[in-house]
Amino acid sequence: MIPTNTTPSRFKLFIAFFAVYVIWGITYLAALFGLESMKPFVLSSLRYLTAGCLLSAWILIRKLRWPSGKDIGILSV
Repeated sequence: MIPTNTTPSRFKLFIAFFAVYVIWGITYLAALFGLESMKPFVLSSLRYLTAGCLLSAWILIRKLRWPSGKDIGILSV
């Protein structure tokens, strides 16, 4: 958890917003090209699989606690 008395630098804030802007914008382009070669369900499945792999890598790199089985059940609903 980030202490409440610290504020992120303007540069880090700019980079974070820029990353969201670029990633969000690329999704439309990826959907446009992806739907030309695959069915919507397959494309959606690949998106979620990619997101799951990236989040798992983040947990491993940051050495965070894995969600419990109960947490996964609640989050999957």
